[in-house]
Amino acid sequence: MTVFASPAPTAEQIPYLWALGTDPAPTGMASGPRWQQMTSTEKALYAMSEAEWQEQVIALAEHFGWWWWRDNMSTRNRRGMTDLILFRDRIIWAELKKETGKSRPGQPEFAARVIRAGGKHYIWRPRHKAEVLEVLR
Repeated sequence: MTVFASPAPTAEQIPYLWALGTDPAPTGMASGPRWQQMTSTEKALYAMSEAEWQEQVIALAEHFGWWWWRDNMSTRNRRGMTDLILFRDRIIWAELKKETGKSRPGQPEFAARVIRAGGKHYIWRPRHKAEVLEVLR
């Protein structure tokens, strides 16, 4: 029986899969001891893709009245450009990462330049949702 059509379950689908007795571990993690020791919340955060996380941050930003910009063709940008630029009463430069995501070349330098110029730069992962809510209020 197929419950979900997508090959990788989303964070919202994971609790339902557990209820059906399926442990939706990311590829290569299901048999690992680290996955077995994680709580259900940690598993949901770990399984969330960067694209899913980005959509959640955008939805929160819109809810709180922020305008946002992202470039769908990042290859044409300067190396290290952030994923999202949010603006309302101030400007926020937000680099979004999945739980296991690593910085790419140029990102630390870009962040340092934003901070030196007086800007606010954040690196947000799904576990930082409470911080995102606080900053965007």
